Amino acid sequence: MGKTISLLEEIKKGGYESSLFVTFNAYLPFYEDVVLRKLVSAGSRHNVLIMDQKQFALSVANDPPQFAGRHYSLVPMHSNGAFHPKVIMLLGKRKGTLFLGSHNLTLSGFGFNREITNLISFQDKDDVEAVNVIRHVWMKIETWILWQGDRLPKHLVEMVDKIASFAPWLKKEVAFKSENFSVIGSDPESPSLWQQLRDRIEGKAKRIIISGAFFDNDMNFIKEVQTQLNPHEFFVGIEPSTVQIPNKAMKLKGINFMDSSYIAAKDKDEKSQLGYLHAKSLLVETKEGTFYLASGSANPSSAAWLSDGMSGNTEMMLVRVGKEAEIAAREIGLLDIPEMPRLTATDWNLTRESWRAQKTDNMEPSFGMGIALSTDKYITFKVHLPDLPGILDCKILDHNKALQVSVKGSLIDGEYCINLLDLDKLDAFYIKFSLRKKEFLFFVHDKEQIKQHSRTGLQRRFREALNSLNAETPDIVTLIHCVDKIIFSKTEDARATASKLRAGKKGTEKDDSGSEEGLGMSIDIGETRKSKKKARIRVSDDLAYLLDTLIYHLKLDKEVERPLESLDGKGRSEEEQVGAEDDEDSGKENTHGETAANTLKLCHGKIHTLVGRMVNHLDEYKKSKISLEDVVVRLTGVLALLRHLRGCDGKVFWIKPGQTSFLHKERKKLLDAVAGSLFEGKASLLCSCNKADELSTSEDMAKLRGLLLWLGWDCGLKLNLEEPFNESHEEWSSRIKNNALLLALTQLVKEDEVTIHEAEQSIAPLCASDMDWFEWILSTGKKISKFIASPREFSMQSSIKPGDLAFHPKVLSMGVRTVLSQVSSKTTLVSFDPNKKYIAYLTDAIRIAPFEKVIHIKESLG
Repeated sequence: MGKTISLLEEIKKGGYESSLFVTFNAYLPFYEDVVLRKLVSAGSRHNVLIMDQKQFALSVANDPPQFAGRHYSLVPMHSNGAFHPKVIMLLGKRKGTLFLGSHNLTLSGFGFNREITNLISFQDKDDVEAVNVIRHVWMKIETWILWQGDRLPKHLVEMVDKIASFAPWLKKEVAFKSENFSVIGSDPESPSLWQQLRDRIEGKAKRIIISGAFFDNDMNFIKEVQTQLNPHEFFVGIEPSTVQIPNKAMKLKGINFMDSSYIAAKDKDEKSQLGYLHAKSLLVETKEGTFYLASGSANPSSAAWLSDGMSGNTEMMLVRVGKEAEIAAREIGLLDIPEMPRLTATDWNLTRESWRAQKTDNMEPSFGMGIALSTDKYITFKVHLPDLPGILDCKILDHNKALQVSVKGSLIDGEYCINLLDLDKLDAFYIKFSLRKKEFLFFVHDKEQIKQHSRTGLQRRFREALNSLNAETPDIVTLIHCVDKIIFSKTEDARATASKLRAGKKGTEKDDSGSEEGLGMSIDIGETRKSKKKARIRVSDDLAYLLDTLIYHLKLDKEVERPLESLDGKGRSEEEQVGAEDDEDSGKENTHGETAANTLKLCHGKIHTLVGRMVNHLDEYKKSKISLEDVVVRLTGVLALLRHLRGCDGKVFWIKPGQTSFLHKERKKLLDAVAGSLFEGKASLLCSCNKADELSTSEDMAKLRGLLLWLGWDCGLKLNLEEPFNESHEEWSSRIKNNALLLALTQLVKEDEVTIHEAEQSIAPLCASDMDWFEWILSTGKKISKFIASPREFSMQSSIKPGDLAFHPKVLSMGVRTVLSQVSSKTTLVSFDPNKKYIAYLTDAIRIAPFEKVIHIKESLG
């Protein structure tokens, strides 16, 4: 009967960075103590287990988990019938393995039962057929997760979706439909499992062979197959001592029930060593000689095969066609079933006893089960009942279900919230409470612990390199390499999986990976993650992590440590250096000095390359080769890293006082490139604050504007209106352009709170005294806005001179510019495009006012 498959041996081969187990029921101690340990030791960091919700409740009652919600994500699934698929996916960047069959995640399913499990694996992505089968399975699982709606906390949905971060090939387009293999399964938009299989069968049926362990009460599925295919021969192989089948089945005409107790046995003496026959399969042989074999999770019952959409069981089967199906059927012994003994009267008596035992066995959990999410500050959970009380009496239990503390849960925006701020550190595994005379036990999923396991290898390397900036040997090469690889990887268009379902659930669609390595960026402004005030641009996992670390969470992230005062070459503060005897270590200090100098030189070289790539990228945008959304996210990442490195100046041993990680010439080069690309044209950032589109109003755009203000401040831009004696034309041109650039920066704010906050947080930690510069930026921005809104309030002059301010009422994207000259009927204005020396307009078409009338001189010279 086919080959014996060893899951543990496959795990030992390594190369897998994540795993996904989907099962009806599970013996959680087996998974945690055996399977999970093997997965982690073999390098699989992000592991997810999905199972039926009722079976999860029974597992918690009888064999509760010890590590779920901490070391792996456990996801209970609601189903109108039973959530019944059995799938294992082991995934890496360049390899993948799929087990799809009849096995549950139990000791019996993996060690004793007789199961049919399909093994499909590849180590070369050119094996398109294997890759496509695994992708199809992943798409089905994604669909099931989305169908859960708000029954699953958003965090658990994200943890399932994170699986694809470790296997970027998983989310690429399915190239073609294989003639030999296909996956059928429950789907909200699909017909019944039987109809999906029936549509694949061509020709008239000669013979049908079915095996299974559970049948429906009226044998409706067997009757439906017989009616629709009308085969010449129909065989059903069962094990009389264990099968769940009604006695009325023996009266069905044209159906031959065969005793398959000895299937997979070499001889009858081996029967005593065989386990429970749990395999599920359906084989069709046509009169033309074509074989169709479906094997997987579905028992021969109406709940499994005849329910449309998601109205019955949730199932998955692999269909083999042609020679592949015939070979597989022969190997596992299905073609031997017609030659096996027919069921006797004694056999039917055995089935009657099993059927009665099933009817009296109540497997319903005695309590309601759900998932709660915890952080250091709060525990939140949602109860799907109407008219919920505002305050709920709850008990926090540990992993042994022992009471730790009684607390109150407050209903906020449809979710209960338990405040942990006033409590000591708790080992919160369960939340217990009563509602409507029913007990509830919610399992607590620790968000922060799980996130640690969900980081990709690139994310981990980036984090470690970022932390190393404070060490004696900072890993600058890895840090810049990770940022470079994440930010400047190839962009590809997003692909929506399960598009019909996703289109009906706004905000649930996830990103596809872009590049072959899964580091690409896939941006879709139409579907954004909503926050209370602004939306954020949706990006790929690695880039989102980088931005979250550098932009959104860096100052609050406990894992990224940065000293608050200067350290010497030995990592000592000024206070620790007092009285230290270093004479004996003078030679070592010289070595430290050389190391510091070499590290700083390396840093300058890497930043030069990074800035150069960003400048090239901005040039590609000018040529319309990439989108503005693309530029916004990449530039934000680059600026965030450079800001962080500047924050290290004088605070780490390898950057001495007076030195800098980010040279002034590189800052100015980047700022000039930004102005030349993003301050010109219809999409100019100078008017983006006035737009109502999703990109212009996004949080990412607002933070980018704040970072650009920081860059302008870090370049030392200051308004200079005084003309020195014997000023050359080049010096004059440079001074005028710098003034124009500074005035352009004042137009980025437009009183946007996120922009202001980002600029303040960027400038103040580096030099609190220079907040006067930023206050001037805000004040001047308001005056320029007033000039644009009411130009008549500012007196126009008969003679136009260099330095005056002007704007074009019909070209608002240009913003307010500085006048260069006025010749005849035309006025020339400053251009930030290096390929254009100036912008010229008819004087009558633009609005011009003296600088000192718009912006008071006394306020301008600080």
